[in-house]
Amino acid sequence: MIDAAPGLGKTRLVAEAVEASGGLEMQVLRATGRELERDFPFGLALQLFEGRLARAPEATRERLLAGPAGLARSLFEGARDSEDGAFGYFHGLYWVAANLADERPLLLAIDDAQWGDHASLRFLLYLAQRARRLPLAVVIAVGRAIRRGATRSSTSSPRTPPRPSWARAR
Repeated sequence: MIDAAPGLGKTRLVAEAVEASGGLEMQVLRATGRELERDFPFGLALQLFEGRLARAPEATRERLLAGPAGLARSLFEGARDSEDGAFGYFHGLYWVAANLADERPLLLAIDDAQWGDHASLRFLLYLAQRARRLPLAVVIAVGRAIRRGATRSSTSSPRTPPRPSWARAR
């Protein structure tokens, strides 16, 4: 995780990780948090996987969504109005990542995660807790911009917003 104030080069470090992954023959999936999309459940997760699945031949797509990965299939078919059944989606997305990583080592590169939707951030935490078994790297850049409606803890200074709970878990 890259955690820094705006303008200190987080996006550049994510780009460097993506560039370095080429020399390792990794496949790269990218997503960028956007303030206007933060209330869109699983928006970041869809940015990561949707394009790859859409471009895959039917047989490959079916293989990537086989077994437990099928729990996430409905996300790719438009069922993303809520976080109902979130554990199933987290587990399914984990297996989509695992199936992709079985093809070739995988880099998930996420920039501006502070603007990411809650469901995707929870999925990334779920993935991070299980990723040691996979040929997978995750690079996440988190800015310290204050989200509208965010509350400050009593220990936060006016210039330093509290880190989201998913960012503290390691």
